[in-house]
Amino acid sequence: MTKDDAHPHDGARPEDAPRSKRSPMAHSAVAILDEAADVASLDGNAAESIGWRCLFAARVAVQHLDALSDPERVLAILTNKIAEVAQRFGHWALRERLFDVEHVYRVRSAPGGSDAQAWHPDRDDLGTLMGTMGRFPEFRRTGWDILRAIRSARQETERV
Repeated sequence: MTKDDAHPHDGARPEDAPRSKRSPMAHSAVAILDEAADVASLDGNAAESIGWRCLFAARVAVQHLDALSDPERVLAILTNKIAEVAQRFGHWALRERLFDVEHVYRVRSAPGGSDAQAWHPDRDDLGTLMGTMGRFPEFRRTGWDILRAIRSARQETERV
């Protein structure tokens, strides 16, 4: 494993990445996660702050996918932490923004107009998605897009 593909929690440092592959905001957020690996041990304000900082970093990462050497890994780390914070506090606003970031990432990362990366939610994820759609009317359009993508992926799987 090289420094470029080392997981941030394996001791790789952002400054070790090649300059052309460095995204300061994403790597700063990943460094924040090193400080707060266990959200449950943090007080409420600190944990929520981690969630929002990860959300902002994920949004920046989605806008600058080409600047990251492994955008999928960086976004997985950030979105997992956002989900952890949202789950801990029952924070629907974070959940709504998390679904939005994941949807935008899937659409933007689809090569040359092909289909976006498939969603594979479990029953709890679907319940959370529908609860988010019910709480945030502005999110419903995106929520329906996600549900259509899920249905399409399932139909494709059934055909194979």
